[in-house]
Amino acid sequence: MDQGVATVWAAGIGVAGLVLGTLGGAFAGAATSRRQARDQAKEQGEVELAHWLRAQRQAAYTTVISISQRLMDEARPLIKYERLDKLGEEERRDAWSKLTPVLNELRRASAAVAVVGPDEMANLAEGLPQTAAVLAAHAKPRDPYDTPGALSYNAAVDAHLRQLDAFVTEARGVIGAAAS
Repeated sequence: MDQGVATVWAAGIGVAGLVLGTLGGAFAGAATSRRQARDQAKEQGEVELAHWLRAQRQAAYTTVISISQRLMDEARPLIKYERLDKLGEEERRDAWSKLTPVLNELRRASAAVAVVGPDEMANLAEGLPQTAAVLAAHAKPRDPYDTPGALSYNAAVDAHLRQLDAFVTEARGVIGAAAS
């Protein structure tokens, strides 16, 4: 083979190597870019989901707290009596008619917390309608000889407020942890 042909062959092989190297680099670069874009989109999606979940939790927790406070406001007139047996039948019926719908709202709101979680919050939220139901039961119209005293009503108020305090404390932790 003469030198001219060898040079052409060497140049051809060099050009082919250059083209293959360039194509290989381009494919590798494109694959890396796709992987980076996919990872970035995944991370962005996770961040957006975390923000959305935090907002949903905050809304659900705030609703539960608001309804619990409204329930206490509706129950407040009952607290003024030393003994609930001093409460007239009409006053008792009025208190019961105000507490029952709020209690039902609290049950629904607590169920919403179970959806957005976490489990600790769902458990605390579940306890609120239970303690509120005990509190509300003191206003329920009943036989005048079957009226619980102020002490058991006050105990029901205290139990509900302790449950609400635990819920608020845990909610602060969950919302605060999600923000950081």
